[in-house]
Amino acid sequence: MDIVVTDLTTFHDDRVCIAGIVEATGACIRPEPYMTRQWCLEQGVKPGSILRGEMTPFENLQPPHVEDHHCPASQSAGQKTAAEFQALLAGQACGSVCQGFDRELPQRQNYIPREQPPGRSILTVQARRVQLWVSQFGKLKGHLTDQTGREFAFLPVADLLLREYVLGQDDPQAACQAVNRHFSAQETVFCRVGLGRAHRLEDGRDGFWLQLNGVYSFPVSWQEGVGA
Repeated sequence: MDIVVTDLTTFHDDRVCIAGIVEATGACIRPEPYMTRQWCLEQGVKPGSILRGEMTPFENLQPPHVEDHHCPASQSAGQKTAAEFQALLAGQACGSVCQGFDRELPQRQNYIPREQPPGRSILTVQARRVQLWVSQFGKLKGHLTDQTGREFAFLPVADLLLREYVLGQDDPQAACQAVNRHFSAQETVFCRVGLGRAHRLEDGRDGFWLQLNGVYSFPVSWQEGVGA
């Protein structure tokens, strides 16, 4: 089976979580076990890469993380062009974050309650505006406004390549500003919005928290735009 990689997200160790789309069906698949960053570098795996392997859905998957598939071995099998990747994301795009997860969330709520899991854990949405910044704790955060004007603030940025670029600069805030200027100048920006595993905060909020799994701009990628 082939998937087109749409999400490369990072853990606290060297593992990388990959998710991608089956072009023929539009299904989203997250192969496990997770690969290492070194494996991705050696294979040249990045957003738009074609990943090939035997992928079998796990039994008794519980929503929202229904994308999990067992994949004992996989390999890179080529790369989509920028135009092909844009078309794939456009074909996947939901009208809004709330529509995509089929949940109406109160303003400023960035999680879906544990007792109300949606039927998926990843979606694509076209952004009206995306702004990134580094918090006082050194975490990369994002502010997303979707096409309905709904705002989602303080989202953790899990996008591996964005994190590596911004947090690896001598002045991460300046890097954020450069990326933000680039996004605002582009015709189209797509975001892959994911849900983390259920987590309960000390204040009692309990659920699946939204995060930015990937941010992609067209016609010019942010890597080209900032010279990364």
